[in-house]
Amino acid sequence: MINFSIWNFHGFHSLKKFLEVIGENRIVVQKPRKPYRNCELKNEIGIFEGFGDFSIATMECMGETIEFVAVGTNCPICRKNQEIDEYEVRDIIQRIIAFEKNGILKVVILASQRNAEVVIKRIFSNELIWGEITADEYVSEDMLYWLFYRLREMQDELIVQEPKMFLNGIISYLGRTNDKINAVRGIGIRVSALLGTLGMLLGEESLRALRPIIQFGEHELNIELFIGNSGKIYPNKYIGPYSEEADNLKLDIDLVILVCKYILPNIKKGYKDSCDKQEWSIYIKRVFLKAVGNEMSEKIKKVMQSIELDIERYEEDNGRLSEDRDYTEIEELLDEEDLEEEIE
Repeated sequence: MINFSIWNFHGFHSLKKFLEVIGENRIVVQKPRKPYRNCELKNEIGIFEGFGDFSIATMECMGETIEFVAVGTNCPICRKNQEIDEYEVRDIIQRIIAFEKNGILKVVILASQRNAEVVIKRIFSNELIWGEITADEYVSEDMLYWLFYRLREMQDELIVQEPKMFLNGIISYLGRTNDKINAVRGIGIRVSALLGTLGMLLGEESLRALRPIIQFGEHELNIELFIGNSGKIYPNKYIGPYSEEADNLKLDIDLVILVCKYILPNIKKGYKDSCDKQEWSIYIKRVFLKAVGNEMSEKIKKVMQSIELDIERYEEDNGRLSEDRDYTEIEELLDEEDLEEEIE
């Protein structure tokens, strides 16, 4: 699995200039604070764990030759070693891939959103050196609902015409309750398999992430899209021309550039086109969610009817429970049985 987050480095318009500035500002020493004053935290851009090269490399993607820069970063932390009762420096290595798109330098940090923010803060926070940096927020909550809607109502229609992009399924979604404490996740390939847990979103939960199966030209892959500028790529689920790549680091680079330079912008384009053509709107969203709610009610009704029939059959086979029997006593007996099963 590859975590990623995408950032715009507005101060750069070429990879060459980006490399020049990296060469002049590779190390940023962080002032130690209590209680680890004896630890020197040296934040560094370099070559780590075989990843990184201070040169412009190329790859073939979607019939184009793409230039990119791949480097590593180390933003170490101090942690106490309980065995010797002293603080020690531990390296935290992250990978970075940079490329140009529409005259803007895109920097993809292969880390969770939180860890990527640490890299930005520790290494790239000096605006006089690195210029303005902003999160490249491709995904909104409304876009995630739009993908759900497309899978339910427009399964066989293209998201974009060229290159051809289809939504082949949805693996899962992630929701978060209004208290921002509890999360819910639904799993299933087709929308019908997700409805059981999607129904919870009609209550207190908000949609946070979606993991669709995207067919893009000759590539098919799973991408988990989080609201904002971050996501996850699943290389083990990828099918396409990069499948034969034996070098895992090279495969990661290929997939990151495919997703961040091509697939995400095209999903965003498809979403915008749907809104412009009135194929998706707040009114359609309301109808869609209402239909989901009605379908959920029907499913629950059928399940309850099935349970009632099972109860009737059970009572016919075993005799009705005596009306004067204490139901509290029955519940206690059931609790005792559960306890015995746990002990066994």
